[in-house]
Amino acid sequence: MGYNRRMGRFSWVWAIPYCIAGMAACSSGAPSSPVGSGGLGRGGSAAGASGNGGGSAGSGGGGAGGIAGAISGVGGAGQSGSSGAGGGAGSSGAGTAGSGATGGSGASCPAGAHCYERSGLVFAATQTEPEFRDTWKPPPGIYKRLEATYRLYLGPWSTTPMGYRHNVLYIDRVKPLDMIGYVQFGRAGNIIIRHGFGQKPVDKAKLTQSASLSPGNWYNIRYVYDTEMSLLTLTVTAADGAPIAQMTDAPDIDALEIKPSDDIGVTFSNPGINPQEVPSFGWEHWDLHIVLTP
Repeated sequence: MGYNRRMGRFSWVWAIPYCIAGMAACSSGAPSSPVGSGGLGRGGSAAGASGNGGGSAGSGGGGAGGIAGAISGVGGAGQSGSSGAGGGAGSSGAGTAGSGATGGSGASCPAGAHCYERSGLVFAATQTEPEFRDTWKPPPGIYKRLEATYRLYLGPWSTTPMGYRHNVLYIDRVKPLDMIGYVQFGRAGNIIIRHGFGQKPVDKAKLTQSASLSPGNWYNIRYVYDTEMSLLTLTVTAADGAPIAQMTDAPDIDALEIKPSDDIGVTFSNPGINPQEVPSFGWEHWDLHIVLTP
């Protein structure tokens, strides 16, 4: 099946900074993204204003919007753009607070929660590395809520005849049986979600919704898996906060148990083994933040 991804994991593992209550917020020191729009805050409907700054000539950099408001709902200031070649420095773009809206760079970890964060550019597929796969080992326990946010630059659709599905976000506990969420963008202008625990791939829930998705644009991705509320929600907004899509369903478990041997896996793009699931060449994944709440 198209959603039956490879078993096992890569032999390499990226450095995985994560926050625990009482510790400082994580930051990898990665470079700022070229678009300074903030991610979507919890329950929010608007994003922080763009922090773009262009040099008067040459290549002035843009401000980084970050995703701090994904937790706090408080808008912050985007970083100022760097000086262009022969041009002036870009101006700082201030994120505006909305209903859970965001701006600013850097994300904090709520008290009592455990977080995974990769700031800046997380992944851009290449011919030698078409897929990103990372694992994170949170403390063992019973968790009721997982929230993942990041910013996506949507590159060109695959032009291969059968290749019409791009992996936007894949989160699992024991891949591929315990699928917390698998979000795909389709070339036909649709969004697909698969999820399910302890099931064969063919038995996992599937949701599909049409959406206006245009290459060359930035999107805020927010996926919430809440077993206490019996609700999972995918929210996609444009860089300016305009709504693109929202999809909901119910998890098929009452709580997310993490055993000492368990990892949380995160995957972007595809390795190209399945002809329908293609590598996302030209796409960029920025500022990934995952919050796991007991």
